[in-house]
Amino acid sequence: TEVAIALGHPVGDNGVEGIVGFVSRAVADLEAVRREVCSRLPPYMQPGRMLHVDEFPLNAKGKVDRGDLRALMVS
Repeated sequence: TEVAIALGHPVGDNGVEGIVGFVSRAVADLEAVRREVCSRLPPYMQPGRMLHVDEFPLNAKGKVDRGDLRALMVS
């Protein structure tokens, strides 16, 4: 099971302008995840925003449906 997924967002004319991280609610402390990510990744790869999800949406093949995650960002 996935614990965290990152998506490029928003996507502009020149490519991805930022990163949003989605973290399972099973991981209670988003700030702890952010600190860990920031300690391991260069700034341009760090999520600008992190969101909790109750569960990751799956597509018909059983993989995480990234389109559904993108829809969560605007709802």
